[in-house]
Amino acid sequence: MIDTAKGGMKTRFIYKGKNPTLLVVASSKRSEQSFMESYIKELSETEGDNVKIIDEPVWKVKPEGTYSKEKFWVGLGNKFLDNLVIPRKDYDNLEFYREKGYTLIEIPIDFEADAKTGLERVLCDYAGISSFSSNKFLSASRVSDIVDAKRQNPLPDIISCGDAPDDTAQYYDWFNGDVLDKEYMNKPLYVHLDMSKSKDKTGIAGVWIVGKKPTSDGNPGKDLMFKLAFSTSIQAPTGRQISFEKNRNFVRWLRKVGFNVKGITTDTYQSADLQQILTGEGFDCKILSVDRVESIPGEQGGICRPYQYLKNVIYEGRLSLYKTELLYTELVQLEINNNNGKIDHPDGGKRGSKDQADAVCGAIYNASGHAEEYAHDYGEDAELTLYSNEKQTSIHKQITVDLENELKKMGDWFSSKDLDENVSSSYDDILYPM
Repeated sequence: MIDTAKGGMKTRFIYKGKNPTLLVVASSKRSEQSFMESYIKELSETEGDNVKIIDEPVWKVKPEGTYSKEKFWVGLGNKFLDNLVIPRKDYDNLEFYREKGYTLIEIPIDFEADAKTGLERVLCDYAGISSFSSNKFLSASRVSDIVDAKRQNPLPDIISCGDAPDDTAQYYDWFNGDVLDKEYMNKPLYVHLDMSKSKDKTGIAGVWIVGKKPTSDGNPGKDLMFKLAFSTSIQAPTGRQISFEKNRNFVRWLRKVGFNVKGITTDTYQSADLQQILTGEGFDCKILSVDRVESIPGEQGGICRPYQYLKNVIYEGRLSLYKTELLYTELVQLEINNNNGKIDHPDGGKRGSKDQADAVCGAIYNASGHAEEYAHDYGEDAELTLYSNEKQTSIHKQITVDLENELKKMGDWFSSKDLDENVSSSYDDILYPM
C-alpha cells in the first residue's frame, strides 16, 4: 500500500524534479521484526533527508502536564532477559538490574497499573519501544531455569560434515563420552532428526525419559521428566550436501555403544529412505512434523501440539538442559504467529535458525507418548521404593559399592577412546534387568 501511494505521488505531482507531496505513516511499535521497524531502518538508509522519523514516547509528544510527574521504573530486557516492572523495594538498588543487563527507563505513574498487567502493550503503545517479547513463544527466564550449568553437551553446537567422496568423518567422531551422563544410559532414549539437504542445517537431538515428576506429597505423578542427552546441528560444507547415510550411521552407533534407543522420529523432508532402512534394522521409526498446526474449531489460528507440549515441559521444570549457546538462542528466539499459530524463528523464518529446537521438540513429543510403557518396563514402583525422596537405602548403597569395585577391576568400561567397542551399563541395568 505504501509503495502504491508513493508511486501515485511521483506520477501525479512531481514538477521540475520536485515532489511537493507528504506521506505520513503512523503506527504503534510492535516486535523488533515488525514491518514498521524494518521499514524505518530501510528509509534511514535509502531516503536520507527526504524522511523525518519521530520516535518518542507519548508522554514526551503530548503537552507538558498531561501526565503525572511521579514515575516508576521498568527494566528493558533482551533476547535472554524478559522485560519487567522493577519492584519499588529495589529502587535503592537499581544498579543490580543494570549489571544483570537491563536497560532502565522511567515511565509516568499513570501507566503503572497497566504495566503490571500488560507490560508489553505499555511499551509498544505508549513508550514507543519495540518489544522483543510481544510475540515470543518461550520466556527466556523459564528456559534459563532448566539449564544445569554443571552439565555439558557431548556434541558441539555445529558439525561441518558432508557427502564429499573424501569426507570420511562421522558425527560420532565429535562425540565426547567423558562428559556424558552415563548413569542414564539404561533409560529410554528418543531421537529426532530435523532433516535437510544443503541450505538448512540438520538438527539432531536425543532425550532420555528419567522418571516421573512427584506430586507435592511425594507420591509419583503422571508427568514424565526428561534430560537432554545430546544435540547438534549438521551443516554441509560449501558446495556439498548433508549425507543421509551418515544420519543413519549415527543412529546405528548410538545403539552399538549402549544407548537404549527406543524411538526415532524424523520430519517429512527426505525421510522415506531413512525410515525404511532403520525400520528394517529393528528401530522404531515414525514421521513427526513439529511444525504442523491443528486448527481449533470456532477460533482463529490453531495450535502446534509438539511445541505446546515442549512449552509445558519447560514451564513445569520437567526438562534438564545443559549449557549450550545455539540451542538456548534458538529456544528463546522462537516466535508465535498469533494469526495462524505457527511457531517459527525470527522474521517469519528469514532470520536465525531452529534446527536444534525442532529436534529437541520432536524427541520430547515422541517420548511423551510412552509414559505407561516407562512405568511398566522400568519398575517404577521398585525404583520409588529404593530411591524414596532420592535417598538410597543402606542395602542399595552396599550393592552399589560392591558393584563399583568389581567394575573398577574390569578397567575403564566407557571412555571417549573406546566408544565404538564397549557397551555401557549403569548400576540400575544390573539391579533391574530388562
